[in-house]
Amino acid sequence: MNSNQVEIPAAGISVENMIESHRGNNKKKFVNILSANKKFIWCASIVLLNTLGSFAQSPADKMLISHADQLFSQREYEQAYSYYTILKDAHKDVIVYQYRAGVCAIYTGDAETALTLLKSAYDKDPTIPNVNFFLGRAYLLNDQYDDASLQFNLQIAKEKDPDLKARLQQYIVNCSAAKELNGKPTNNHVTNCGAPLNTSYDEYAPVYLDNDSTLIYTYKGPGCTGGKHLYFESNDSAGYYFEDIVQSTVSHGSWYAPQGLNENINTASHDAATAVSPDGTTLFIFRSSSDDGGDIYWSKRNGREWSDPQKLKGDVNSGGYWEGSVSISADGHTIYFASDRPGGFGGKDIYKAELMGDSVWTNVQNLGANVNTAFDDDAPYILPDGSMLYYASRGHNSMGGYDIFFSTLGGDMLSWELAQNMGAPVNSTADDIFYQPTKDGYHAVFASNRKGGMGMMDLYFADPGVPAKDQLTIQGLVTLDGKPVGAMVTVTYVDKQDIQGDYSASTLNGRYSINLPSGENYKLFFQVSEQEEYSKTFDATQIQTYTTHVMDVEFFSDTALMHKIKKGSEMVGDKKDIVMRNDSIANYLGEDGNPVEPGYYVVVGSFKNADYARRMKNKLIASHAYPKIMLIFNKNNGFTYCVIAHPGDQSASEKLVLDARKAYPDAWIEFLK
Repeated sequence: MNSNQVEIPAAGISVENMIESHRGNNKKKFVNILSANKKFIWCASIVLLNTLGSFAQSPADKMLISHADQLFSQREYEQAYSYYTILKDAHKDVIVYQYRAGVCAIYTGDAETALTLLKSAYDKDPTIPNVNFFLGRAYLLNDQYDDASLQFNLQIAKEKDPDLKARLQQYIVNCSAAKELNGKPTNNHVTNCGAPLNTSYDEYAPVYLDNDSTLIYTYKGPGCTGGKHLYFESNDSAGYYFEDIVQSTVSHGSWYAPQGLNENINTASHDAATAVSPDGTTLFIFRSSSDDGGDIYWSKRNGREWSDPQKLKGDVNSGGYWEGSVSISADGHTIYFASDRPGGFGGKDIYKAELMGDSVWTNVQNLGANVNTAFDDDAPYILPDGSMLYYASRGHNSMGGYDIFFSTLGGDMLSWELAQNMGAPVNSTADDIFYQPTKDGYHAVFASNRKGGMGMMDLYFADPGVPAKDQLTIQGLVTLDGKPVGAMVTVTYVDKQDIQGDYSASTLNGRYSINLPSGENYKLFFQVSEQEEYSKTFDATQIQTYTTHVMDVEFFSDTALMHKIKKGSEMVGDKKDIVMRNDSIANYLGEDGNPVEPGYYVVVGSFKNADYARRMKNKLIASHAYPKIMLIFNKNNGFTYCVIAHPGDQSASEKLVLDARKAYPDAWIEFLK
């Protein structure tokens, strides 16, 4: 990923490639926040380099010039900047050095210096090829929109190619959008995350984990596993760092110093974070090799470690093209991703794919013209309820570079509405990308190389992050004999047979967190190895604002359970706590498929999976503890109830429930009439 740059043209690139997305230089980084305005440097290079022979050059000058030109032609503007800074100071009468230093300053985040140098070069020689374009860029980054628009129009007037003119027109759009949106800022408050999360190097692609208490993100600087690749001899510092994935946790409002993930995640090449599954168990990673343009991999969490990354199976990775940032739907069945594969609207586009089986992604679809543009569209993030997509775009009414946009799902539940700009101060005239709200929607984190940062790309917090209305998070702790344990969690509905999704509690600490839309009556099934399935319900039909509900679940082994019973534990409930539900016998069938008799039924478990119900029935029969064990099927909700008694009256039923609660705390009475 090259998240710190906004690409400018390199020498030797044709006019037709101007302002196209750049699929990665020789380093194949996760994201190149560069737009290939390649004609400009090509023209400028020929004219300006011819002027360099007009003065005597010392051996030291020749080396500096050679290194500077090589880096500049390879679009390594950060590295070239220091060389041209030395050259412009040593040769104040050579405008080319001042001009190129100004161009490089644009892409190192030093907008004020860029404007000073480019304006000075322009004042000395307004005929410098393409100086209007770069001066316009510098004005825009310094929020001088009218001056920027004037320079872009001057550049457009010099161009012959109509397609080139049309593409350059996007910069005029940037100026107008920046002027309009900065004139009516939103209620968001944006702050730099500061140290230790940010450094003078690159930090980007943040993703939340562990109920928003952990940030995983990409870092590119000293200390990275791959070290620094030097361009020239060892006594020359010019070079680039490889990307690493790091994480930091927050405690009492303070973030700890980030630490790199384990060695099988961070390699000697580029490794970039791109997403974490909603349940926090799967990390999605960008990697590149010599035979692809960069692909998406996944790794499973096991305690504090992550498994060896595996390339996604199916059609998401296209082979030879760039696939980078992704986002996963709450149920884990849809992936949204960015790709520069052919057939899109131009540059990078946002696509989606569906999960077939348990590991193969297929049915790739472009999200359409309301989301994608002729420019780069990248970094998707889908809200848990699937109703809104956040992403970054250089098109639409961007204020300059990447801006963060959102699009809402259409009424047909298939198409997307026209994307809307998040506005200022979340967006700036620099690059703003990788936007992710917290679960409650009241905060967000994103990356930007705007003015005033600590250097290159930085992480920023936005408050609020656009509150997520009509949402809830169910979270809690799963334990076995009082100790945290991993568990499978299946979310279903009380009133219909569909399964909402499968999730898991961490094997490390037993905790889980599930984001769900309101308006439904949910039933959650918890499964722990060698333990009976356990279920709980939560009615979210009346929720209208974001809600967090804690649902802790306790499992007990047979040994621990017998010990608790012998001690006369608190698991035995009071009579006043007994739940009795009334229903019609017309809604129930017996195991033989015939209607059931009316009356009282003492239920100790309900199962979406009938096999689990039959297994529990067999265990109950083997215990010889209950008078009449049977299964009854609820036709309305699709659950099979495990019954231990069919007593003749309510009093007897209540006594049996109290006794059953020694082993089954949620036992209740189902009264059918």
